[in-house]
Amino acid sequence: MAEAVCLILENGTLPGRDVFNIGSGQSISLRGIVGSVCRQLGLDIELRLGEMPFHPYEPMNLVADIHLVESLGWKPKTNLAMPSGNLAQSQFPELQVKQPEQYR
Repeated sequence: MAEAVCLILENGTLPGRDVFNIGSGQSISLRGIVGSVCRQLGLDIELRLGEMPFHPYEPMNLVADIHLVESLGWKPKTNLAMPSGNLAQSQFPELQVKQPEQYR
């Protein structure tokens, strides 16, 4: 993500195009994201998603439109399991996690 921010700062913005979304550009459910991260890190955790009802103001689907930042030559290079695993190991050194793949 830092690379995307640097590209944006180096290239500037275009009139009417001053908002750059950074993300994967793919629609993935929260259950899918959490499940994937847990599998990649080798964590056997019971997910209890959905135990609380959704609030009316909560969006059911969010997808980053990354076409502008892609037009500068950026593309996602790291999946969410990488930084999640690094954070888990830095905060809980005794936690044993597998090293996930860099990107899909």
